[in-house]
Amino acid sequence: MSKRFRVASEALLVVGWRKIYTRSCDWRQSGGIPTVKACILVNCKLLKMRKVVQVAKREPGVKDAFPVHGRWDLAVETEDLELSDIADIGMHIYRTEGVEIVETLIAFPEAKRGD
Repeated sequence: MSKRFRVASEALLVVGWRKIYTRSCDWRQSGGIPTVKACILVNCKLLKMRKVVQVAKREPGVKDAFPVHGRWDLAVETEDLELSDIADIGMHIYRTEGVEIVETLIAFPEAKRGD
């Protein structure tokens, strides 16, 4: 595959994603900045879960934080926020004592029928 073709195909992917993204995301009134929902998964040390849940619930923009079973210890659900706000929440949780791993899942825009 030639370099020119590869660059062109990557540009088409970006343009195609932006087209879907801009049609289905919520937009804030001021400035037209796209917002998305996120789920932040946290793995923390034993006996630190309650403290991490309390810290997460105090963050502005967090809908809920709760313990879960499985590979992760707790999940944090956010409201529709800008990506920078979601990153700030994730970093603040990561800096909490006892937190080992944080993974942020960004929700896909809802696909409309016919797209």
